[in-house]
Amino acid sequence: MAEIGVLEGYKHKEDVPDSEYLRLENQLSFPLYVVAKEIVNAYRSHLDPNVPYLLDCFQGLSFEELRSISVKDEMKRKLRHFIDDLYDNYVGIHLKSKKFIDNLNSWGHIMSKEDSAD
Repeated sequence: MAEIGVLEGYKHKEDVPDSEYLRLENQLSFPLYVVAKEIVNAYRSHLDPNVPYLLDCFQGLSFEELRSISVKDEMKRKLRHFIDDLYDNYVGIHLKSKKFIDNLNSWGHIMSKEDSAD
């Protein structure tokens, strides 16, 4: 039986050449690093770089100075998805008004009909 801390194939620590300890497959930290990297990649938010940029820009806007804003529907979807993920996974707050806010998109046609009637 080999001693604890002795690499496979050797019976005593003195028999193991120093170069064997330096090989990646003989280091505990390398497999842990690989596994950790795979876990991080699996849960990584593949975020459009424009999302944090726009959120940062919006954060500094003043409603008094804002005349109009135009954002493509795809970017709106990405922004919404990011904010929803942020609330669901990190903040831990589940807003009761979220369903109401989500349904505001369906009100767009109602508002445009009233505006065109004026």
